[in-house]
Amino acid sequence: MTSNADRPRLSYAVLATDDLARVLHLHSLFSGIVTGVAPGRGGRRANLKLHDLRGADLSGADLAGADLTGSWLGGADLSGADLSHAVMYGADLRGARMHGACLAGADMRGCLLAGVWLDDADLSDADLRGGILWARLPGGDLTPTRARAALAPMSAGMRGAAEGGVDKPVDAHSAVADLRGASMRNAILVRANLTKANLLGCNLEGADLTGANLEGSMLDGAVLLHANMTKASMAGASMVGTLTDGACMDGADITGVCVARSIAGIERHVKPILRDHERWIDTGGREGRRADLSGVDLRGADLSGRNLSAADLKCSVLQGAPMRGTKLMMANMSGADVRQADLAGADMRGAKLRASNLHGTALPDANLSPMPMTNGTEIPSDMRQARMPWAVLAGANLSRSRLVGGDLSSADLRGARFAGADLTDARLDGTLPADADFRGASGLGARRVPA
Repeated sequence: MTSNADRPRLSYAVLATDDLARVLHLHSLFSGIVTGVAPGRGGRRANLKLHDLRGADLSGADLAGADLTGSWLGGADLSGADLSHAVMYGADLRGARMHGACLAGADMRGCLLAGVWLDDADLSDADLRGGILWARLPGGDLTPTRARAALAPMSAGMRGAAEGGVDKPVDAHSAVADLRGASMRNAILVRANLTKANLLGCNLEGADLTGANLEGSMLDGAVLLHANMTKASMAGASMVGTLTDGACMDGADITGVCVARSIAGIERHVKPILRDHERWIDTGGREGRRADLSGVDLRGADLSGRNLSAADLKCSVLQGAPMRGTKLMMANMSGADVRQADLAGADMRGAKLRASNLHGTALPDANLSPMPMTNGTEIPSDMRQARMPWAVLAGANLSRSRLVGGDLSSADLRGARFAGADLTDARLDGTLPADADFRGASGLGARRVPA
């Protein structure tokens, strides 16, 4: 058996801009011949297998039926592109812009799609199951490969698009359809195969998932507001903290779906857990026990002023919860539903809030700056792909926080501190940023923060 160390690593071809343009032109002629639009004209199907196309501008390109197997498209602009029936097996699309793209019938098995923008895209009949890239050893045997870093430098807009960054090696042997934190609002996913896909924190608001296969998929913290899931197969899916208000699930198979744990008399049950957790904090872990409230529906519990530092609250439901002055340093709240909660003055240094829903949440004077460690390092608050529209962040400290792909539209940012924060691909339209401090913040580029 071949060990991981013996596996070959993929090598990527790099095309000059003119060469890529020539490939696209020939493919458009080929596509026309196939469809009968341009009979009698020469052309050639685009073979872009294992190519480094990071950051490439392919917006509006005709790539229908093209071979993009295993290609590296992180941060590329594919908005409005025609990729219908394209072979994209094992492609890395993390952080790519694909709004309005046509991916109908595309083979997207094993694709990495974390942080991708697929709003209004058509993925009907697309295959998004897991997949494995293989390479042939000198002796002829096939073995799972590892992707390696290619030669071209990564653009600044791509950094942080997914866990580990898009420039890090990926073990293709463990590849599954990874759509963590992807934006797929109003996307067409009719009959799409998303078996066992990772859709953690994915925004599927208004998406059409009629007849889609979501068996065994991870939908924790995802947004399915007003989505059409008629006759969708969701058997065994995990939907802890998933928002489904207004969704149509007529005829959907929800056998074995895992949802948020609901505890009768939540206040009575949570108090001893909080006492044990606070004892665990006070004694440095010698006594008590760390609170595990992951996936628990905590609506109705008053958590104001309590110490939940380092607690596990991922995918929990905290909608409307009173949490004024709560200590949440280093707490894991990834994928949690924190809509309309009151977190005024909360200490949230170093907290994990990735793909969490903070729509309309009150966070005035909250501290979301990095948590200093005893060895002199610090751990920043992780708010990548967090949804915070209409949140109140007046006077909050978000210095050096990670807000990549976050949605802060229409939020109240008056007097908030974003010094040194990473705001790559974050939405800031409609905000009230009077007196907000953005000194040293990255990812703003040429964008102007609304005055």
